[in-house]
Amino acid sequence: MSGTGPLQSHLLGLQYTFMLPIEKQRLTQNIRQQCARGYQLYDAGDFQGALRLFYQAWLTLPKPQTDWAEAGWVLTAIGDTYFRLERYRPGCEALSSALCCPNMDQAPFAYLRLGQCLWELGGEEEARTALHEAYKLAQLDIFKGEDDKYQLAISDLMAEAPAPEASDPATQSPTNPSPISQSPINQSPESTEDPL
Repeated sequence: MSGTGPLQSHLLGLQYTFMLPIEKQRLTQNIRQQCARGYQLYDAGDFQGALRLFYQAWLTLPKPQTDWAEAGWVLTAIGDTYFRLERYRPGCEALSSALCCPNMDQAPFAYLRLGQCLWELGGEEEARTALHEAYKLAQLDIFKGEDDKYQLAISDLMAEAPAPEASDPATQSPTNPSPISQSPINQSPESTEDPL
């Protein structure tokens, strides 16, 4: 019989719980490198190849994966790639899971892609909720380069609520909400700041 049983999985999880900081740093660096190679393929239009590399990064994470901040980055990349492949259901699954990971509740790009996937599947109300959350976190910048239909889907919600305050530059959205611009791989390995 292959695989691990519940006890083995639990013990393996404990192994990672007690990792030394240098081991965690190596794990994070390894995931960043795998994602960087995936983003190179993504940018070249090889979405299937990128997806394979993002899944390799996912498998690198200790279980339970969603306890790790890095899982949010990887799942967002997976969901975004599924969106590009027009495979909206697995995109929704990956992005919904990403939003359950540490520090992802403030990730406008994940909400944007989730809303877009939901919209394409016909889940308009759920899509509007996710798209509106993306707007509340990043204002109109989040829609730059995207099909106008997504912004139009929440135009009534944008008119009802005032735009978020733009007082803290650290909370501002990048002007290009691509996975590259929001990816942790663009940070130096020494950086301890949470990228999302």
